[in-house]
This record gives sequence, structure tokens and C-alpha cells, in this order.
Amino acid sequence: MLDWDVRDTARLLNQTERRFDSDRPVAVLLRERLEWMTGHEAAAVMQALHGRVPGGSVIPSATPPPKRFPA
Repeated sequence: MLDWDVRDTARLLNQTERRFDSDRPVAVLLRERLEWMTGHEAAAVMQALHGRVPGGSVIPSATPPPKRFPA
């Protein structure tokens, strides 16, 4: 597990290149992260990750639905 500012994809990817086999697929979990960014920031993160992870990798970005509170 890596802990970093999700918008700093260059730093993340540079750190991971030293830790992981670049020929093997990885999973990058972004759960409950993208909704805190602007649309432009989220798109930039996803584009950067898709461009650098090995083939067969997954980048799930599911966001749970908002909680409903009784009135």
C-alpha cells in the first residue's frame, strides 16, 4: 500500500516503478478519492494511470452512493 496525494500521479508512478515488476498487472484502488477532485483533476489522474500501468491492470474507481438520512 502506498499513501500519497492522488493528484501527484508522477510521484506515485515513479515510486511504484522501483517496487513492482513493470511487466505484471497491478490494481490501483481509488475508492472514495475521485469525488473530492474537480472533473479535470480526476480525468488527469485516470489518464496518467491508464498510460503507465502494465496491460491487464485494473483501476477501479467506484464511489458509493450518498448516504440517505431520515428527515
